[in-house]
Amino acid sequence: QEERSVRNHCSECNPGAGLVGALCQHLTCETGLGAACKSCVPQSERTAFDECASCNPGYTLNGKTCEAITCSLGPDEACRTCRTQEARTAKDECESCNPG
Repeated sequence: QEERSVRNHCSECNPGAGLVGALCQHLTCETGLGAACKSCVPQSERTAFDECASCNPGYTLNGKTCEAITCSLGPDEACRTCRTQEARTAKDECESCNPG
């Protein structure tokens, strides 16, 4: 009681909330296009802000964060051109290949 310096000073929060300073705040998650979440982890299971359950096309989950599926351009066995970001389902998916 004596260690409190703020009203409603928290040392831990209920599931789905996290400490922001000394206060508990709901861990929100926004959905959107691109690297944003397609769907979010249920509120009661979140341990951080913006935890994704699924990603938009062309993106993949790394933990609970969406990351772009990459494609490398180059000579020989690398891609001459890459599929559009939204069309990628695996790393280094080529739209067209180099000769040979």
